Amino acid sequence: MLIGDLLQLKAEQQPDHPFLLLDEDTYTYMEFNQKVNQCVTFLQEKYYIKKGTHVCVALPNGIDFLLMFFAVAKLGAILIPVNPKFNADLLSYIISQSESSLFVHQKDIDTSNTVLGVKSLAIDNGQLLNFIRDMPEAERFEEDLHSYETFSIIYTSGTTSRPKGVVSTHKTYIAAGKDMVDALQISKDEITYLFLPLFHANPQFYGIMSALVAGNTLLIDKKFSAREFWNKVRKQSFSIFTYVGTVLSILAKTSPTEMIPSMVRGVGGGAPAEVWTHLQTKCGLTIHELYGMSETGGFVTINSCEEWKFDSVGKARECVEVAILNENDQICSIDEVGEIAVRPKEPFVLFNGYYNDTEKTLEAMSNLWFHTGDTGWIDNEGYLHFKGRIKDIIRKKGENISPSYIEEVYQRIPAIKESVCIGIPDNMVGEEIKLCVVMEENNYQPNELHEWGKQHLPEEMIPRYFERMDQFPKTSTEKVEKHKLKYINAQVIDIKNSILN
Repeated sequence: MLIGDLLQLKAEQQPDHPFLLLDEDTYTYMEFNQKVNQCVTFLQEKYYIKKGTHVCVALPNGIDFLLMFFAVAKLGAILIPVNPKFNADLLSYIISQSESSLFVHQKDIDTSNTVLGVKSLAIDNGQLLNFIRDMPEAERFEEDLHSYETFSIIYTSGTTSRPKGVVSTHKTYIAAGKDMVDALQISKDEITYLFLPLFHANPQFYGIMSALVAGNTLLIDKKFSAREFWNKVRKQSFSIFTYVGTVLSILAKTSPTEMIPSMVRGVGGGAPAEVWTHLQTKCGLTIHELYGMSETGGFVTINSCEEWKFDSVGKARECVEVAILNENDQICSIDEVGEIAVRPKEPFVLFNGYYNDTEKTLEAMSNLWFHTGDTGWIDNEGYLHFKGRIKDIIRKKGENISPSYIEEVYQRIPAIKESVCIGIPDNMVGEEIKLCVVMEENNYQPNELHEWGKQHLPEEMIPRYFERMDQFPKTSTEKVEKHKLKYINAQVIDIKNSILN
């Protein structure tokens, strides 16, 4: 089964069932499939797109992106979805590295420094509908196309180096959709709410593909708004949503005081334990925490409806094997912390390597395991527990310190909206601890933050440096770019020196 075939099948099986709710518009499966077929003709006749053509798409959430997603799939072409807010230098790098032949983008994107010789299609929101309006529906699609062939190249965030292109097949997407539907028991009568950027793996694997498999409806917003989220919960506008950790933290801080009767389920990764508890017990949301990344076909483990454990990231999908490895790539014992590693039980359910980067692919796949770069442990019931990024560990006085634990402790302060903990190089102790916070109140002082640490943390975990910020630098998927916070300047309070003075 291919992505385009699945859309065609649903259009035939349930033509009048709504597939997409966007702004004030509703598209049934049949209507949306017809427009995709028109888009196929448009891309064939105007831009000569065919099997194997690389199409780079830099569009915001909306009908244009979804039409391109499915039209590229039906053509057997290869989708390279990127952040429309990327600067010209990064766009140029991705277009070149991915060997794209067509660049589809918003009109306001600066393309002055992008790769010469690449065809460009500039559109405003919804304008693609105007371009395809008079196009006939394509009746024949690529016949010599198989599920193991490439559908997308999704570029990693690139927070510490140049982004790498994660190659995924049609089967990778279909398998993720099926496993998500099975885990959450999604029915065709449900509505999945997507507000994270559609160019990212999260909404593609968890949302678009599960909707396609279950035949249910997608509700799309252009961006995340906590107020809009809670309004929709009150109106029971949706039953499923996908998240990243920062989204849940914001929702917990902005949650209504009254319990909202709902059957809303959230699926994603990065839920702090206290946030998870608050949203479930105070707000009536059910959190299905999972673990995964683009390289692992979206997700590796998940807390399903049938097998669910608080403060874990769930059990492994049936199509993959998960292990915890030590420094010698030996499998760790139960409850022993090590690196999370994954390998497939079926072909093409994980990524197919990094595009044009054999060295990085082989490095990640040493000893035939995909090494995630994350640490965790598996308990005696088979549930995976996530600890943190290997590179995020702070090494102070010979001890490994988890920044995520310190962040969780400070997140308990009601005035703190977000907290980030990082290591700062120090000649005496190896690394000192810096805490960055975004706060709701203006009168909270660094000495109060220090006192909070003394009350709730071991001495070696108490931050030395504090910096208050209006907002954190983040990637398009709301991940904090921690490497940009590794500095000491006039805005940073050194609490140790403040006390001594």
